[in-house]
Amino acid sequence: MINVTALTKLLTENADGKVFQRWFITTPNGSLVAYTSPTDIRALRDQAALVLITWREQIDALVAESSNNDATIEDASPSESRAWTGPDIHTMTMEFDNRNVLVRQLQPKLLLVLEGGVPPGRSRKLQVTIEGADGVKRSAGEIPNGNPEVGDANADPRPSSSPTSHSEASTTISTRRRRTNILDIHRRKLDAMADIIGKEFDQANFSMPVDLEDRFF
Repeated sequence: MINVTALTKLLTENADGKVFQRWFITTPNGSLVAYTSPTDIRALRDQAALVLITWREQIDALVAESSNNDATIEDASPSESRAWTGPDIHTMTMEFDNRNVLVRQLQPKLLLVLEGGVPPGRSRKLQVTIEGADGVKRSAGEIPNGNPEVGDANADPRPSSSPTSHSEASTTISTRRRRTNILDIHRRKLDAMADIIGKEFDQANFSMPVDLEDRFF
C-alpha cells in the first residue's frame, strides 16, 4: 500500500512556492494520490485535468503514428490489436509563460508532476516536449498561448539597428537563457524525486493496480 501521509510530507518538504511551486502524484485517469499541502484543491484538479489531457493526446498521437508505420498492426487479429498499447512516454515537459510543468511516469498507472516557476518574460507559445525511456526527446509542437502581440502582422521584417532594438534583443536572449537554466533545475529535481519515490515503491513491492476500464475523467 502507498503511505499517502509520507508521500504528502515528502512532496510538501520539496516545494518552496517559487522555483518548485507544487507537486502532485496522480493516475492517468485523474485520481489524485498525493499532493503538496496546503493547496487549492479546485485549482489543482483543473491543473491535473490539463496535464492529463495533454499526456493522453501525446500518447494517442504516438500510437496513431506507430500504427501508420507498422504494417503488423494492420494485420493483427482483433485480440492482438486490443492487447497492443503502443509506445510509452517517460517524461513530458510543458513550458508556459509563467511556469514549467514536468510529468514523469513512475509506473504505467502513476505519474509524478512538478509545477515550477519561471522568470518573467515576454508572452510565448506553449511548448510541449515528450521523451521516451531511452532519453530521446521530441517536440510535440507549439500551441498558441494567449493573444498575439498587437502590431506583429504589420511589423517590419528587416533587422533594426536602433539601440533600443539591440537592448530588446539582448533582454530576450537573457530571458531565454534564464528560462533554459531554470528548466534544467526543474528537470534535475524531478529526476531526483522520481528516483526517491521509485525506490520507496520498490522496497514496498508496490505496483499501482491497472484500471481495466482505463477511464479518462
